[in-house]
Amino acid sequence: MTRAFPDIGKHNRRFFQALEKLTKNFPSLGILALLFFQALESRAADTRVWLPNYEEASAKAKTANRDLFVFIGGSDWSAASRAYKANVIASPQLAPALGGEFLWLELDHPELPTEAQKAAAKANKNFNVTIHNYPGVVLLDAEGRCYLKLEAPQGGVGELAAAVKAARALKARRDAALALADKANGLERARQLGAALDVLGPTCLQHGRQSHRKLLDELKKLDPNDTVGTQRRLTFNPDGFAEKDLWPLTGKKKFADAHKLVDKELADLRNNLWLRQHLMALKFFVFQQEEKLDDAVKQLQQLIALDRTSDMARQANAYIANITQPVTLTTNLWKPEHLRFYFAEWRLDAARQITGAGEYAIQFKHTDGDRITVRDVAVMNGSAQVVKAEMPKRSDILTLKVPAFAPGGKIWLKISAKGHGWFGSHGEILVSKK
Repeated sequence: MTRAFPDIGKHNRRFFQALEKLTKNFPSLGILALLFFQALESRAADTRVWLPNYEEASAKAKTANRDLFVFIGGSDWSAASRAYKANVIASPQLAPALGGEFLWLELDHPELPTEAQKAAAKANKNFNVTIHNYPGVVLLDAEGRCYLKLEAPQGGVGELAAAVKAARALKARRDAALALADKANGLERARQLGAALDVLGPTCLQHGRQSHRKLLDELKKLDPNDTVGTQRRLTFNPDGFAEKDLWPLTGKKKFADAHKLVDKELADLRNNLWLRQHLMALKFFVFQQEEKLDDAVKQLQQLIALDRTSDMARQANAYIANITQPVTLTTNLWKPEHLRFYFAEWRLDAARQITGAGEYAIQFKHTDGDRITVRDVAVMNGSAQVVKAEMPKRSDILTLKVPAFAPGGKIWLKISAKGHGWFGSHGEILVSKK
C-alpha cells in the first residue's frame, strides 16, 4: 500500500502501523482502509459554519455579498426532514458539490418548540419564504431575494447540486439583464427589467424581501401599458381567475360563456408558455364539466403539443392515459380504482351470464361509498356490437334485448361508468335473464 495513513494522533499510531503491515499481505484490506480514511478526510473537510438565525445571516450575507443557503425542517414531527438532513444536508460532500460560497442557515419549525426555540424564532420573523411540503431548501441572494425554492426535494446530494446549479444559472441571467438595465433608460430599461424578472418567473415576487417587487413597481412606471408583457406574465394568476370568474359560470352550466372567457385570456399575446398551458388546462376543465370527453382530450393534446417536455405535458399525457384506457373488471365487483372523472369504459367478461338471445336485466348494485353514474351498456361479440342501451334516469337497472348472434366470439359487456366525489364507491354488477 503506497498511500500513507493520516497522522491522527500518537495514541493510535501503533494501531495504524500494525494495520499498514497487515495490508501488505492482504491488499484487499488495504483498499477498505483507504476508503475508510477517505471518508474520514472528507468528513474533516466539512468546515461549514451554520449561522444562528435569519437576522444575523441576512445581515452577514449583505455585508459579505454572499448567497444564503437555507434548510427548513420540522425536527420533532417531520420524518422526511430528519432523513433529508441526515442523508443530504449533513453530508460533507454537499458544500463542494454546490460549487458556490454560501452562508448556511437552518430554520427548524418544531410542532412543540422549547422556550429557547421560541425565543430564537423571533430573530427569524423576517424570513418570509413559506414552505408547505417539508423539508424545504431555499436560496437567497445577498439582497435577500429568493431565486430557488424546493419543497420536499427528492434524491441525494447530486440531485440537490443539479437544482442549485440550474438556479444559479438563472440568477446569472437575471443579473446580466439587471446590469443592462442599469445602463438604459425609458422603455429599454423596462425591457431589461422585464427580462430580469421573466427569468425567475412568479416565484421571484412571492418570496424573499421586496427587492423584486420594487423592480416590478419601477417597471410599471416605465411601462404603464405593459407593452413588455412582464407584468401580465408575473401577476396573472390562473387559479385566482378560475375561482373568481370561471367556476361561477360552470357552476351555473354557462359553459359557452366560460369558454369565451378563457379564449379571451388565451388570445393575449403577452402570454408565455406557462400561462398558455395553464389557460388551456382551464379550458380542458370546462370541457370536463360539460362531460365532453373527446373535446377535453383534444384540448390536452393541444396543450402537450406546445412543449412535450414540460411538466404540464407530462401530467396531461398521464391524465389522457387514465381517462381513455379501458378498465378490465376481473370480477362482477367494481372498486374505487375502476372509476374516473369521465365515463370510463369498463370491460366485463359476460360469457357465462349472456348465453344467447333474450332479455337480460343489468343491475348496478351500489354497496358502499359514493354512487356512480352509468351512461350506457353494450353487449359485444368480439369487436362487434350486438346491442346497446342507455341507462334509464334515476334507475340502477337497464334491460337489454339481445338478438341472436353468431357463436365463437368473446362475449363481454362494454359499460360507460363515471365516479363521483372521492371515488370511494364499491358495488356489484348483476346480470340475469328474464
